[in-house]
This record gives sequence, C-alpha cells and structure tokens, in this order.
Amino acid sequence: MEQLGYLPQLLAWCSILSWMVPLEGAQETSRGLSPPAPSLSLSPAYSIFFRGEWVHLQCSPPGGVRASGFQFLRRKADGEWDQVMQGTENTLEVSTVHLRSQEAYVCSYLEERSTGNWSSRSKEVAFSVTDRPPPPVFSITPKRVFYIRGESIDITCSAPDQRSVSKIFLFKDAKQLSLISTSTFKVTLSLNPQDTGWYSCRYWVMESGQEIPAQETNSINVSVRDYLPSPVFSVMPNQNIYISGESINLTCSAPNKHYVSLSLFFKDWHLISTSHSLLTRRLSPQDGGRYSCSYIGVESGQQIRSWESNVLHVKVMDPPPAPLLEVDPPSGEVKEGDPLLITCLANGSNKERRFHFNKDGDEISSSSGGSLRSQGEPRDASPNSSVSIQQAKPSHNGEFTCSYEEEMDGRWISSPWSQKVNITVLVQGSSMQPLVYAWLAIPLLILTVALACYCWREKKKRASKQLQESHPQQNKQKAELDYLRTLATPTATLPPKDSDVTYAHLASCLPKAPTGPATEDGHNLEEEVSYSELLFTRINKASK
Repeated sequence: MEQLGYLPQLLAWCSILSWMVPLEGAQETSRGLSPPAPSLSLSPAYSIFFRGEWVHLQCSPPGGVRASGFQFLRRKADGEWDQVMQGTENTLEVSTVHLRSQEAYVCSYLEERSTGNWSSRSKEVAFSVTDRPPPPVFSITPKRVFYIRGESIDITCSAPDQRSVSKIFLFKDAKQLSLISTSTFKVTLSLNPQDTGWYSCRYWVMESGQEIPAQETNSINVSVRDYLPSPVFSVMPNQNIYISGESINLTCSAPNKHYVSLSLFFKDWHLISTSHSLLTRRLSPQDGGRYSCSYIGVESGQQIRSWESNVLHVKVMDPPPAPLLEVDPPSGEVKEGDPLLITCLANGSNKERRFHFNKDGDEISSSSGGSLRSQGEPRDASPNSSVSIQQAKPSHNGEFTCSYEEEMDGRWISSPWSQKVNITVLVQGSSMQPLVYAWLAIPLLILTVALACYCWREKKKRASKQLQESHPQQNKQKAELDYLRTLATPTATLPPKDSDVTYAHLASCLPKAPTGPATEDGHNLEEEVSYSELLFTRINKASK
C-alpha cells in the first residue's frame, strides 16, 4: 500500500521527465544542426585581379531563408580563418592594393529568430592578385604651351614591351575617345578650340583568357586657342573700278595693334605679300580680283594668326582709247579773220562722254579769246565734239590736243590725250614766222647800211686827201670844173619848168694829167667826165 501511495508521485515525475527529455533533445538539435550554408560569389567573376582593383564578394542565403546578419572570413597565412566583417550587409568590397598574391574568402549568415547559431560556412572563393602591366608609352608632338586652331598634333600610344596587346584606348578628360586593336596607336588631330583637354591612353593584354588593363599613363594637357579677331580691310581710293596704271593703298587694321607683328595680304585667297599693315600696289588688268588680309600676333612668345578680314573686290580696266584730233583747214594754217574748226573724234560705243580741249597745256573754255564756241553738250553721247573759232586771231597760234571722259560703273574715266596739232594764224597774207624774221631783219639792215656809209665816207675822205697831196694839177682842174658848174646854173640847182636835164660830154681844156690809169683806147680815166648835174635852159624850137 505504501508503494501505491508513491505511484501518483512517480507518474508526475515521469510526465515531467518526459517533457524535459524532448526539450533537451530540441536544444541539442538546435546546437548540433546549423542552418544550410550560403553561396559566395565574386564580382567581377575573375580569377585574377590586378593590384588596385576592387573585389566585390556577395553572400547569398539559400532560397526562402531570411538572414539577419552576415560575416565574411579571410584565410590567414597559417590557414586559419580571420573574420574581416560582420554586419547586416551581404556584400564586401575589398581593395586589392594590400592583398597577397593568393587570397581566399568564405561567409556565413545568421537566420532570423535564431538563438545565435551561425549557418554553415560557404564554399571557399579564391583568386589571385597581381600587378598591372606597365603603363604605355604616350606622347603628343609637337609640344607647345598652347596650340592654334587648325594646327595638327600626333598622338602616339604603345605598349612598352612585346606583350600581346588586345586593345588600346585613348581618353580625353577620362572619357574614351577611340579604340584600336593593334600594339601601337597613332592618330593625327587637326585641332579646334573644343579639343582642349587632358589626354591619356591605356592598353589591355590577354592572359589566361582574360583581358588585363595596363596602368594608365599620366595625362597630357592640350590647350587650343582660337584665331585672333578679324582685322578691318580697306582700300584707298575706294572706287568701283580702277584704271591700269593707277595705284591703290591696301590697309589691314587689327583690333589691337599691340599684338600685330606682321600683316598678310591675299588675292583670290593666295598669299601675295607680307608687310606692316600697308600695301601699295600699282595696278594692271591682271591685278583684278578679290583681296583680303589677316595678321599675326604674338602672345606668350608664340605667334597667333587672326581670322581673315572682309573681302574687297578690285576691278581693273584699261583706259578708253585716245581720240583723234582734226582741224579744218587740215594744214593747220589759217588766215587771220577766217574761221577755224577743231574736232575731237572718239572711237567705240556711244557711251556718255565729256570732251576736253587743251591749248599749250591749258584747257579751253567757251570764253577763251572771246571767240571759242563748243559744239555739243558736255555729256553728249556723240563720238565726237568740236570747238569752232569764228575769227582766227594771232592769239590762237599754239599746240592743240584733246581728250574725253567716259562713264564706267559710275566713274568718269579719262582717255589719253590725242596727238598734238599746231595751229598757225597767217597775218596779212604772210605767215607769222616770215613776218617775225622780217621785223627782226629791218633793224639789222639799217645798222648795216649806216655802217657801210660811214666806212665809205671815211674811205673817201682819206682818198681825197691823198689825191690832193699827190696831184695838185688835178685839184686845179677840179676847181675849174666847179667854176663852170657855177656858171651853168647861176640861179638855182633845180631845173626850171619845161626844161630837160641834158647830159653833156665836155672835153677838158686843161692839160692832161701827167699820171693816171689809162683805158684800152689810150684815154686817161680822168680826162673825160660825164656830167649829169649841169643844167641848161631849154630852147624852144618855135622861138628859133
């Protein structure tokens, strides 16, 4: 009976033990059986990483399992696992800068509502870490502090050794520009201001089926300047048309003259000359064309060219042909008081013209000499014009020429002067030139005659004196002759009315002169004298 009394007590203990046994088993289960292992993956999924790259490890619980925490472990050199991170994130970013050449990682997770048991560890993920290939050989030539628009540069990028290069990238401001799949990259760029930036390059090599990027080169700065502002281009004189032989001044004016070192002049976009802002050009027909200019400035010791200027069109033509000057009468000699017509003939089309007449270099007007009359309007389209002189005067003597102006593109262009024509006005039937000579000869003739008379008288006086001294007898005869002449004309020296002058031959009653020249018949030259100065009274025949 006492044993029966202990039965309820035993049953109670059994029920307690039966309850405790399953709880303890459950605790054992929770302690001995961990949650299933997660999966660990690499991103990117490479087996080799290069020092400096980042490795992304991701720990993923099995499907349907929610984790409240994660831990990542790294194998140490002695083979033990060392926890490197624990937290709520399922990813781990690792820099390869300080990693060993061989690395391995595992991970586990902590299930939600878990009592603290971590899951089984994931499979080991191992990878290698190696140094990158050396940087490429990178160059830009020519090397300048800055470049000018339109200049060209050569960019070269190549591997430093005989690696199997899979590709080469060129970068500008860390952005990819171009790709080439050879071991050497070379490109020529024609620069514009938008090409300014930092340039670099990188190559890739193929190892174990994986493209491995080399170290990036140092960047090279390329600064590109635009052209300087355009100059102002002008021409003086400014005409719509120019005549061959004229000169023009071309001026290239920069906005800021301080920077100008040289001006460039172009014709039809070909360089024709260089100077300091001014070009003087003597024109010929082949000089017609389109002209422009630019200048070169200096900045930071480097020359910079400007944009081209405005374009000027220069049109060059030969002058109109010379006219022909005609006169009426054609000989050019006209009597004083007669009319004279001078005509200027111009060949060519019937364009509007202006005619000009010159006499001895001075232009003739309608009032010249008070008798000039221009025929035709000043802008007559006729191919000729004339000047009419109603009464020629000596003042019209001279050298005449003519020319004309012809309108071309709004400009009056002068022709060359015509040939020269000499006009001579004859006074009183003689030409001017003989009359001048006659007037000049009269004073000379008077002087000559006066001189001759004077010389003759002097000579006669000397001869008479010598004769008196050497022939006193002849002197006596002469005195007798003078006496006879006095007797013949006692009253007057002029003949009386109705009387004739009678020439008489009187024989000398005087003895012959002892000396003197003789004639062929033996008579002495001074024996006989013919007198025309003796006057006798006329005897009327009827009075006899």
